[in-house]
Amino acid sequence: MDEKKIDEYKQPEVNAEQNAVIETKPVDRIIVKDGKVYIQGDKRLIPPEMWKKWSDGYIERFGITRSMLEDIEKHYSDKTNTTHEQNTDVKQVTCEHSNNIIKISDEKHPFGEMAKIDEEQIVAEIEGRILDKYVYEIPRKDKVEFCLTYAGIKTIIQKMGGVSIVDVIVNETENTYRAKAIVVDKKRDIQVIGIAEQSKYMITKNGREEDPFALQKCVSKAIRNAYRLIIPEYVATELIKEWVKQRTSNQN
Repeated sequence: MDEKKIDEYKQPEVNAEQNAVIETKPVDRIIVKDGKVYIQGDKRLIPPEMWKKWSDGYIERFGITRSMLEDIEKHYSDKTNTTHEQNTDVKQVTCEHSNNIIKISDEKHPFGEMAKIDEEQIVAEIEGRILDKYVYEIPRKDKVEFCLTYAGIKTIIQKMGGVSIVDVIVNETENTYRAKAIVVDKKRDIQVIGIAEQSKYMITKNGREEDPFALQKCVSKAIRNAYRLIIPEYVATELIKEWVKQRTSNQN
């Protein structure tokens, strides 16, 4: 299937007034929306009814594999968002910080910038620094979109309570680490899986160098992805609204 056919698919409408959330998933290319697993293309969301018809080689052009997509699809369903959501108190997960928004500058390709910032937050956490930026603000031509940073996801999970890591499984290839994190929400009796893949190398001003934090980044991303699946969408949306409102109040 050529790129022209990909572009023919229209991305689902996003209501900016409701602060709709677009959240990056494993390898920053997998998105779960309304219980369906999408591939984030450069311009469009690719729905499951399309990518399931593709060859394995074509899917791998996006830096992911069919098994990754099927694994997420297997462990995530509409039930994740709907089962016992009433047991989670939105007020319980409010936050007092105000200057916590990161504005993304790359309008056309925001996900690369967001992935880099998430990695910076992971390293900062390893080094014991305070994380206080919870929301990405993504400018578009006619609207603004918001989604959670690595720190935002972890903050909500900590406030929710009752969420624990069951297991983290790590494998490696010659050039990458691959991690699978299994997380359970005991309050709602939900178990999900998050996966991630991380290069062992990074590009610096000196060229290609070994990344000393590659393994930690991979594990943290897998846990982050599982955590994000655990958070009910209405909780994420309400918290984003509150954090954005706090920033506005602080500016005034």
